[in-house]
Amino acid sequence: MNKQEKKEILEELESEFRKAKQKYKIKTELEELDKLFGIKDKILRDGFVSAHLIRRIAYAEVELFMSWFNEFNSWLFPTGFDFVHGTEIKKFDEKDKKNISELFGMTARVNRKISVLGEHDDAENAKLIDELVDTAKKEFWPKLNPILKKAQKIWEEG
Repeated sequence: MNKQEKKEILEELESEFRKAKQKYKIKTELEELDKLFGIKDKILRDGFVSAHLIRRIAYAEVELFMSWFNEFNSWLFPTGFDFVHGTEIKKFDEKDKKNISELFGMTARVNRKISVLGEHDDAENAKLIDELVDTAKKEFWPKLNPILKKAQKIWEEG
């Protein structure tokens, strides 16, 4: 895809999002969605702006949460062959383990919620967009970032 095509897709995205934002009373700005979830890159990767843009954005948000699901699962239930997660979980304190468990549950809830909403209700998907932004900013990253920093420190210290 050339620069002009990318520009046209992004302009269409901005226009369609503005319309949806007004119609469904979405509070979140497109720039914030892009910052938190890489929405623009995902739309560019698709190569078009979906006729079901609200659903596409909600699914893109869920993709970010679910991309961490296996990581949390590996920390909580490391196999004997998983040296990395097995080493890290031994060095995490109880608060870290509790946060990992909560993050694991959060990703499962998000996944189930989008499964129930499916493609049937743009108004509900629009509510989910704002809800997941709040969840990412207030719960997900504040719990995950300290764990990631601690995991990095474990390997830096040897």
